Amino acid sequence: MTSAWSGALALVVYFGDVGVSGTLLPYFLSDVLGVGREWVGFLFALQYGCATVGLLATGLASDVFGHRRTLAAVMLLSTALLNLQGHVRSLAALIAVRALCGFFASYGLGLAWVAHVSPPARLARDMARAVLAAQAAVSGGGLVGGQLSAHHFWVACAILSLAPAANALALLRMREPAAPAPSRAAPLRALRALARTRAFAASAFSTFLHGCCFGLHMTLPPLLLKEEHAMAEAQVGHVFLVSGLLTLVCHATLTPLLSRRWPEAGVVGLNVLNGVLLAVVAAFALTSEYVLISLVVISYAANAVALGCCNFLIVRAAKDSAPEALALATGVTRGLFTAGQAVLPVLSVALHTAVATWLPFVMLAALFAVAAAAVGAATVVAPAQAMAAEAPATMLAMSDKHEVSCTIPEAEHTSTSTSRSMGDDKVKESVRACSLA
Repeated sequence: MTSAWSGALALVVYFGDVGVSGTLLPYFLSDVLGVGREWVGFLFALQYGCATVGLLATGLASDVFGHRRTLAAVMLLSTALLNLQGHVRSLAALIAVRALCGFFASYGLGLAWVAHVSPPARLARDMARAVLAAQAAVSGGGLVGGQLSAHHFWVACAILSLAPAANALALLRMREPAAPAPSRAAPLRALRALARTRAFAASAFSTFLHGCCFGLHMTLPPLLLKEEHAMAEAQVGHVFLVSGLLTLVCHATLTPLLSRRWPEAGVVGLNVLNGVLLAVVAAFALTSEYVLISLVVISYAANAVALGCCNFLIVRAAKDSAPEALALATGVTRGLFTAGQAVLPVLSVALHTAVATWLPFVMLAALFAVAAAAVGAATVVAPAQAMAAEAPATMLAMSDKHEVSCTIPEAEHTSTSTSRSMGDDKVKESVRACSLA
């Protein structure tokens, strides 16, 4: 195993919590803490909102203090907090722990580490392995959570976090390849340079939109399955397991194709599909359990492929940025994803929307479908038209540069030969004549 696997295992720790919490958190709140289901959306929104700030802060710290030691520290803190959340017995303590879990999320640093230490010829392969490991962690989290009750929430957290974190820390001790040196670049200058890249614009819009759909996925289906269809933890875990298996197949087959050819269009199109599926899920949530499960499974698979395309765009945007600010660039783009994850849970809490009232979810899904079409026009059509318009000017500029490069050596040769036959004054006159010509 190479050092790049430590970044992949950092993703496993983050997404393992996604699978476990998506399965057991509603049951933990009602059966252990004795609070209502409306707190589920609040906790997810709080965690992802704190992750938006935390990814930026940890990315900046990684570029300044060193990538290896920052990733190791974040992994230790994240693992400790994930194991602590299953032991709390008050809502206030759970809120504090989930907020800290979001702030010290290892997602952005894991992606940045893979991008840092992987050779260019192996970057696509290592990134695909990392995302596959993350998707497997979601499926494994649902499976483990489904086999345990809400009172054993801490056991599920320990299974999904301790072993991956220990292996990641062991692999971080490897000195081959060498870790990138700490940066002394100005963060604001690096951010301005990143914002000017076309890849960042595409990844920013696409990842934010995908985060909106992903946040609703983590909030709505578990609540519908638990509250409206009275499904037990094991049954919800089986839904996550089937979704995860289909997710792995779709991600392994479709993500490389879309990432190579149409990454922006793939993200936008899949999110439009997700918006339609979420509207249908909300509409049929109370009528048929099997229709709901089928739509959830299909929607999770589409979500996974969109996530793979988003990660490809993020790595491309980070590679286009300054090398000394790669972790910061990854944190910014990943932070937009977690900001999108926090949007729909926040709206559901603010509107006091009950799960049985599905009309607001249909409206929100339609709204994001329209937004996806607008983002597609901005990130796919407009850049293509701009590139077509710039092509003649680029060719003209290249031809001008070619002419200049051809004439300068002649001038130098002329000035050299003249200097041998004439004096320094003649050399200056010939050089001046060449420059004027």
